[in-house]
Amino acid sequence: MSSLNQIVYDIAESINEANNHNLKERLKLQFKEIVATLIRRDVERNGASVLYSTSITLALSKVDAKDDICEPGDCRILKSTTSIIKPVRLKKSTPFIFVGTTTGTEFIYTRWNDFKEMRYLKYIGNEIYYTVRNGYMYIYNNIRIKNVEVEAIYSDMDLLPICSSSQSCYSDDDEFPVPSDLIWAAKQEIIKGIRVKQDDEQIRINNEQERNI
Repeated sequence: MSSLNQIVYDIAESINEANNHNLKERLKLQFKEIVATLIRRDVERNGASVLYSTSITLALSKVDAKDDICEPGDCRILKSTTSIIKPVRLKKSTPFIFVGTTTGTEFIYTRWNDFKEMRYLKYIGNEIYYTVRNGYMYIYNNIRIKNVEVEAIYSDMDLLPICSSSQSCYSDDDEFPVPSDLIWAAKQEIIKGIRVKQDDEQIRINNEQERNI
């Protein structure tokens, strides 16, 4: 597979713009958007694939008892210490493929408004629930968990939680984590679009020159 930098270089080179830095930065955004669309189409047709998914681990901390989500004497709620980027949208109630412990125990998704009512359910037992609000993940019914594993399909890898205070887990020189046929399709769609615009511009110029003769 190719890195994102190599992918956009190939696209820019195909239109004789290999040294155009600003163009290549714009191409990165366009490429990610097209990949997200292609993945979403494929998943809707064929179901989620491990070829697209990435697992990350988020650290958790106990929500302060003064938080408005807590009730007096009952704050069995954890919150991720870092925000989580939005995954590719899927036709299901949650965009996540798996959310649970690092040992494989899966949590149950619920909407934010329902999440706040969990404490009033009589038969919740040991089930652990989660929801997402303002980019943060909240876990209810077990405050001993230190980390949560989140598997999803992400189109913008460089927005994933950092590995250290100064370095991202992913860089544009790393292999772009989607199958090569998807990379090829996205590249071809971009190149085709650029060439159509170039042809339209050349037609406009030719017409302008004819009018000036």
